[in-house]
Amino acid sequence: FVGDFMAHREIDVAGRVDGRMTLRRLDRLVITPDVVWVIDFKTGQEHPHSHHQQVAGYVNLTRPLFPGKPVRGALLYTDLGRVEEVE
Repeated sequence: FVGDFMAHREIDVAGRVDGRMTLRRLDRLVITPDVVWVIDFKTGQEHPHSHHQQVAGYVNLTRPLFPGKPVRGALLYTDLGRVEEVE
């Protein structure tokens, strides 16, 4: 806990994707009073399409765990010092 925030690193999340049980490991899950953030860290070369699809999948898997609270995704490119929100 940090104030009103709770952050988990490398946390496993399970749920159904296309009717199948799926387990994914999230790099970071940050829970605030108003929103939940799923953050994926990337190094090296960018692959925007596949990286965005990956995080969007994590968001969709995480959303049912926090009913009534928005779940948003972000990519953090550590080598580039850049953060991108995933829609």
